[in-house]
Amino acid sequence: MYATRSKDGRFLRVQVKYRAAVNGAIVLMLRSAWADRHGTHTVPLDKAAIDLICIYCPDTQDCYYFDPRTVERSLNLRITPARNAQTKRVRWASDFACIPAQLERPGGS
Repeated sequence: MYATRSKDGRFLRVQVKYRAAVNGAIVLMLRSAWADRHGTHTVPLDKAAIDLICIYCPDTQDCYYFDPRTVERSLNLRITPARNAQTKRVRWASDFACIPAQLERPGGS
């Protein structure tokens, strides 16, 4: 996790993720997972501990930003159109290229 200063001087807690595109989409699950001798374990992301998530995609060489409190369990960002031509309820990666406005202004988080 990183801390960065916003334009108004506030500090934001930012978690940076590295995700490659698969089948034209970037997928991020909001959880931690690990395996040990007792099996596979998952823990949901503590959304209260983070102000902003930044996803870097090497395929597009861009970063995508979102407020983790606006997403339930996972985020799918489309880079290319879906093969079935679906357009409803599609989250385009280009719509997440800027830091959300509510985090840029004072008192937004």
